[in-house]
Amino acid sequence: MNLSPCSNINFNGYIPVRYYAKEQGGETVYRITSRENVKKCQSYVVRNLNRTLKEQNEGFVDMYKAMDKDYQKHPAVRSYYGKNGCDVFLVTGYDADRIDEMAKPIGIAKGDAKSKTGKARSYESRNASRNFFSNVESYLKNQCRRIKNNNGEKLVLNVLFEPTYNKKNEFKKFKYLAANFTCEK
Repeated sequence: MNLSPCSNINFNGYIPVRYYAKEQGGETVYRITSRENVKKCQSYVVRNLNRTLKEQNEGFVDMYKAMDKDYQKHPAVRSYYGKNGCDVFLVTGYDADRIDEMAKPIGIAKGDAKSKTGKARSYESRNASRNFFSNVESYLKNQCRRIKNNNGEKLVLNVLFEPTYNKKNEFKKFKYLAANFTCEK
């Protein structure tokens, strides 16, 4: 009997995500690294995984569900952005609820500060934020919680988007193209 903390690879709660873009009609694929665009892409993924299935995102959700057993049992997803803004993670299942619980002291501290001083920023709210990020960082360092394939290899979710432009050739939004899981190198 295996009693190691990583013995059950079926129930894991987080996965790093990498976003890529491909220009319309082009062959070149490049990684999206700007904080603003990463947040737009992450917002699309989380929004689609958290809401009721629609025909346009059904394939993506089914593909994700097949790899993440926690998401199958409890379909909840939260985002976590690393300090540089490009390290992005999806936290799923009951672990997403744990992340929500870890964040509650921030809201309480900000509410208390706002009622006392009229401003949400205070020593207590900054301290609660630091504690939250420290707790989440230590959670993400636990490699046993990482989503893995059947061979125990750590997975990464890769999502491909196509930028769309308006008539003035200004960036409008990202259009989802495809997603897949790859083993981390």
